[in-house]
Amino acid sequence: RYCREDDETASALFRSLMLDERHSEGQLIKRWRALINNAGPAAAVSADAVSAFFSHFVRQVARRYSLDTERAIGALDLLTARLVYPLITDVLFDLHSSEDRAIDAQFARRTRLLRSVSPDKLGISSLFLPPCPPPSS
Repeated sequence: RYCREDDETASALFRSLMLDERHSEGQLIKRWRALINNAGPAAAVSADAVSAFFSHFVRQVARRYSLDTERAIGALDLLTARLVYPLITDVLFDLHSSEDRAIDAQFARRTRLLRSVSPDKLGISSLFLPPCPPPSS
């Protein structure tokens, strides 16, 4: 699996452009954040509403900057996720029911258990394991 390292400069430039309230994108994010922050716990924002905003935002930015290839829109989608989701983690956390939290805790326990078992015991061939990092000196 190939994972490209995050380009901090590009991410910082994107973040500053998208959050700049002198641009329509920054104004939209500001209004949306104010809307969800003022909704309060009784009027919790649904996951569908978050997803709808996210899709609308990506389409708007793609249209404004003439991004029409699948690769460009995919990159925009990723950069937008990295920008928007940290801004609303408190809202996203509130979307989880107590049942969801229990399932998440169970998943975390099972993940810790699997990490403690060696790949050999799980029957995973060394062909499918990532290369070991060089020993630190």
